[in-house]
Amino acid sequence: MYLSDLIIAIVSIIVFALFFLLYFKSWRKPKNVDGKLIVDFSDPDGPYMFMELDKSPYTLKGRSTVTLEVVQEDYLRENNTSYYG
Repeated sequence: MYLSDLIIAIVSIIVFALFFLLYFKSWRKPKNVDGKLIVDFSDPDGPYMFMELDKSPYTLKGRSTVTLEVVQEDYLRENNTSYYG
């Protein structure tokens, strides 16, 4: 009887922990992302940042905050040639 209670308690803790992690992972992620903030560390002069908006800048004009997804991309190859030309 004691072993079955222990197994039930352990399974309950695991289920609660999984529910807790999934809930807070979805809660922290913003649902209305306005674009991307791309950070490029490949240039030897230092990191460069680029902003790509999914919406027109005129629709964001009256807002006090904008939510961007931060993405790291390297635009230069190892031999310092661009991917684009």
